[in-house]
Amino acid sequence: MLYFLFGWRSIDLEFVFPFVAMAVVLYIMLYFGLYSTAKVLGLFMFNIALFFVASSESTATGVYLHYVTCIAVALTVFRYEQRRISIVFAAFSLAQLLAVNLFTFDFVPERIHPPDLTRLLFAIHTSIVALISISCIMLIMGMNFDAERHLNQKQRVIEMQNEELKKTNEELDRFVYSASHDLRAPLTGISGLISLMEIDRETPAEVILDKIKGQVNKMESFITDIVNYSRNSRQDVNVEDLSLRSLVDEVFKTLSFFELAPRISMRNEIDAAVMISTDHHRMKVILTNMVGNSIRYADMSKDDPFVAVTFEKSELEQAIHIRDNGVGIAAAYLPRIFDMFFRANSSSKGSGLGLYIVGEAAKKMNYRIDVASQEGAGTTFSILIPV
Repeated sequence: MLYFLFGWRSIDLEFVFPFVAMAVVLYIMLYFGLYSTAKVLGLFMFNIALFFVASSESTATGVYLHYVTCIAVALTVFRYEQRRISIVFAAFSLAQLLAVNLFTFDFVPERIHPPDLTRLLFAIHTSIVALISISCIMLIMGMNFDAERHLNQKQRVIEMQNEELKKTNEELDRFVYSASHDLRAPLTGISGLISLMEIDRETPAEVILDKIKGQVNKMESFITDIVNYSRNSRQDVNVEDLSLRSLVDEVFKTLSFFELAPRISMRNEIDAAVMISTDHHRMKVILTNMVGNSIRYADMSKDDPFVAVTFEKSELEQAIHIRDNGVGIAAAYLPRIFDMFFRANSSSKGSGLGLYIVGEAAKKMNYRIDVASQEGAGTTFSILIPV
């Protein structure tokens, strides 16, 4: 084709037809997704066609250099799993390259070119081979870069998973130790109270039974925390539209059996029209733990101990505030209140899991929890929900 374009020789249709037919066949195969077969057939046919051309010309034209292109393409277009095919084609091309340079073949009549044309053809063939070889090298470098980037991404994911696994193992160790202690303590208390009933006939049974009931409630509350912790870590987020006021009323009703609840003013200051899209179970767990803490740590020395739930909305987020005038939290403890089994002081009445579960449930739903507290004045928890 080069000879024809430059006017040095008339085009031989019988010579061009096989190349055109090869291109059409390969296009059809690629169209139907036969990529591997098209690669094998294309390389084989190109090698054979190149052999007939190279064996009919002087090596001075440099046409044999296209075997370098064949080798480069063979090593590029096949995947690593197909490397044996790449090696076979590379060896096939190398063998032909040596053959056309070492032996004389008479399959096709020899073409003789003028010296000027021979030099020009050598320059053209060399340039084409160089461009294609450089393209193959760049393609391999690009694939290596993509593979390295993918590997680095995988490595970062693995490192994050390892850190998460390490955190989970540490939390599991703390969980097993603290849970076994907190589950054993009520049982020990109940066992002691039963022994007391057997030896102390003067103390009314109702008094001891009330204490046993308190220990049972404590164990039940702790088991509920364990179940909530497990459900939060395993279940997907199920978002639904719900009435926030109704949910808060539900939480207040659930906590009405708390010892101090009848003496505390529980205020639901949310408009009945307020609807939010959230996970009902997780939001109830969050509100139950926060309102429950406000009841547990209420300051009964004040004239009007209360816990109030309010709602406000801005362009960026919705906020649910749980405010009380209880005993408050010391500033030194605020950074750790969401840690597993953390208790601010020895008189803490909860399991130490409540606020940890609140933090984990909030993370699961991509919520943020803010807390503001002043010791002796009260605490305000804010659940911040992106709009």
